[in-house]
Amino acid sequence: MKKILTLVALALLALPATIKAQDEQVIGKQNIKLSGGTMTPEALWAMGRIGTVAASPDGSRIVYQVGYYSVKQNKSHQVLCIMDGNGQNQRQLTTSTKNETDPAWLNAETIAYLSGGEVWVMKADGSSRQQLSATGGKVEGFKFSPDLKKVILIQSLPFHEIIQKKPDDLPKATGRLVTDLMYRHWDHYVESIQHPFLATVGSQFAISKDATDILEGEPYECPMEPFGGIEQLAWSPDSKTIAYTCRKKTGLEYSISTDSDIFLYDVATRQTRNICKPEGYVAPQVNPTVTLKVQAVNAPENLKNNVAMTRIRSSRPTVARLRGSLWSATAMRQTSTACASTIRQQARNGTSTGKAMSMPSAGPANSKKERSSRTCSTSSVYGMAVPTCIVSARKVK
Repeated sequence: MKKILTLVALALLALPATIKAQDEQVIGKQNIKLSGGTMTPEALWAMGRIGTVAASPDGSRIVYQVGYYSVKQNKSHQVLCIMDGNGQNQRQLTTSTKNETDPAWLNAETIAYLSGGEVWVMKADGSSRQQLSATGGKVEGFKFSPDLKKVILIQSLPFHEIIQKKPDDLPKATGRLVTDLMYRHWDHYVESIQHPFLATVGSQFAISKDATDILEGEPYECPMEPFGGIEQLAWSPDSKTIAYTCRKKTGLEYSISTDSDIFLYDVATRQTRNICKPEGYVAPQVNPTVTLKVQAVNAPENLKNNVAMTRIRSSRPTVARLRGSLWSATAMRQTSTACASTIRQQARNGTSTGKAMSMPSAGPANSKKERSSRTCSTSSVYGMAVPTCIVSARKVK
């Protein structure tokens, strides 16, 4: 009996070590073998999934994120890899079991990335790793300013305006008191919202602990749920202004609207302004119990600035398609028609960004009697690169 008890005790002592060893097993690239030409779920899970991709300042190298998955362990492992600009010399930079994501070049030899909820930095060869931030693992995204003196940090804050906070004397309660919409996004309840924080960058890229909430006191999310990320924020080239996308609505109004706008935040004055709507703009009232099709929000007078419905029918300058922010189209999602009107007016006044090119236009304007000029850029719309243009069509003899 004593011998049995001794063996059991030894087994219990060894169990944590066994579990720990299993947890420390590195999940990496797998050999995919298909039989009979059938694509199986196991084969799909064995494939790596590409995440963030970033080219070095001189374009000679590319760092990218890959996610590998283990069905047996029921978890994933995000790693960073690097290769030459021509696709040669691919190698993995991540060597530990920790996830490393969101790579970004700070200069020709330095890469910043996320790991354990903090911003880290390393050399392009994977050496000299150093933690830059100290937030207690709260960082969910980051973006350094062009001059590398500031950095945007995305962090989540508790939010209980819709799902009320649990009573202090019922910490184990699983029920939720919901008092409004929108209380859930796809796979999670809305009990926190993301806000962008602005922090100072010191020597060796160290990030200060003191950070300013760009949306301090505002009950709105940025980036936007459910799929928004750091791509919805952009720095101006002079590092003085931040453009960000936000749908500044809550509750029922939020749940029935896709009206997001682009805002400019002045780093020095901490002032914010909406560049998509004129000052004092009041949106049409909406009755949530009636189809929007017959309401004022979709009336012709309110849709006259909707670029998606504009057609090139005369010699008057027309916006055929427009998506993007002042400097980086990745700072925007679907915006309001008022925003399209504002940027269209900038195009007419010659104040929009980009360079106009005289070229034939596709669609109705592409005729022998019409020529068009385009101000083109590339937008990131829901994770896809989309070419976008301001098109001015004019009749020619």
